Amino acid sequence: MNSADKIYNFLINFDEEGLNHIKKMFYTQISKQSYQILYQDKDDLLNDFITYKLIPKRKEIAEKFSQSTDGLVSYISIAIENFLKTEITKKIYKSEMFQNSVYYNQEEDEKEDTFERVLETTQAKEYDVLVKIEAEDIYNKLIEELKDTEKQLLCYLISEEQLQSYIKENFFKDISEDAFYKRVERLKKKLSSIVQEYGYSQEGFKEAFDNFYTQICKNYKG
Repeated sequence: MNSADKIYNFLINFDEEGLNHIKKMFYTQISKQSYQILYQDKDDLLNDFITYKLIPKRKEIAEKFSQSTDGLVSYISIAIENFLKTEITKKIYKSEMFQNSVYYNQEEDEKEDTFERVLETTQAKEYDVLVKIEAEDIYNKLIEELKDTEKQLLCYLISEEQLQSYIKENFFKDISEDAFYKRVERLKKKLSSIVQEYGYSQEGFKEAFDNFYTQICKNYKG
């Protein structure tokens, strides 16, 4: 029985093996560097995710995958990721409010002004954090899912002209121009499918590509 089938059995029968697999997925996700500020509360957060996010929707999710469990693991993984992103947002917001100690000694109209300023700051920080989390996830998926030649092609797409020439002349010199650009188009389609499957933002991809260029592409310069 594969992972998706185990999870499906939990959704319809509260199967313990499926629950254990979801727990493992959750702990793997929250142990990432991006979620470090949440890690100490990992057990409570797992309980909240299962109790308030997963179980109330288990019949709806089971119905969605009743014909085939293909994609169920990705679905749960994205649900966990969205839950953790929300928890980070809450934590940042609370931190900003408590750090602003004068807030509690103000009149109501002053409190409202302070609240708005803190909210604006929090939303900006929230956006930055979520983009970084998303970018890290995209970067890891690129590393895991792209073949070596696809990584070289991605570097060709996101690099400056000098490095593009180096990549083309050193890694693809034995294929025709037409074959080369067909590979480029196939890679673009693969990247598009990743966007569609996981719903990543343009900002997240931009930062992931910047990281990819720094960590991978620059090494091709020798």
